[in-house]
Amino acid sequence: MKIVIAALVRGYERQQDYKILIKRNNNIFRKITSKTEYKIDQILFHEGNISKEDQSFINTKSPKNINFINVSDDFHYDQKLIEKIPDLERFGIGYRLMCKFNFLHIWKYIKDYDYLIRIDEDVMVKRFNMNIINNLNNDFVFGTVRFSNETHKYTNQSLPDELMNTFQTNNKNFYNNKFPYTNFYISKISFWNETEINNALQKVANNDLQIIHRWGDLPIIGSVLNFKNVKINLLDDVKYIHLSHKNKFKMSKVIKS
Repeated sequence: MKIVIAALVRGYERQQDYKILIKRNNNIFRKITSKTEYKIDQILFHEGNISKEDQSFINTKSPKNINFINVSDDFHYDQKLIEKIPDLERFGIGYRLMCKFNFLHIWKYIKDYDYLIRIDEDVMVKRFNMNIINNLNNDFVFGTVRFSNETHKYTNQSLPDELMNTFQTNNKNFYNNKFPYTNFYISKISFWNETEINNALQKVANNDLQIIHRWGDLPIIGSVLNFKNVKINLLDDVKYIHLSHKNKFKMSKVIKS
């Protein structure tokens, strides 16, 4: 079984600004990779803005060697869309392209692995039950620590209809606002690279409204799983801190710091 831990991360001008990323890497080693016999590779995707020098710096501060992949080719967009975005100040173009990468492009880069453990740059793992990895099998498609609704009004106004069209259905029960949180999850990679699923993701990604209305990876991934009636496993005995939102997550519960 081939497992990869991956995330799309930012590039910085100063090396000291990578301290959170380095802390993340060390937490992953202490809580996960040092406690299993499985070989788990680690990949950090970036937009061509992490220099070779900075990559070496990060690796010297991390207990396990990390592979860096430049995915800047996936971050192009039509400049004409900018003037159509209603809330650009709240969610910049980079955020919208990041969402697209995380529901579509990421899967082609890791197609040779069996499972992805996505642990974002600002996620600090505090506890991880190693039985989760030991019990992975063909029946396991997706696991999360908690569920969430989608609160972005422009997404909720436009995405369900696009997905209904994509799925060729008149029933939008799949858009039930019970979506797995996506800053930390485990998923079977081959599921997302199936022709039917990947074509659907491509269709959604190529719609200009993905950029204009900020369609995120959370409702898209959640909707696909719901539409395909995939069992979403709750990851038992996992705890992490999401620094961006100052939240602590544990077994489908969220506690505000």
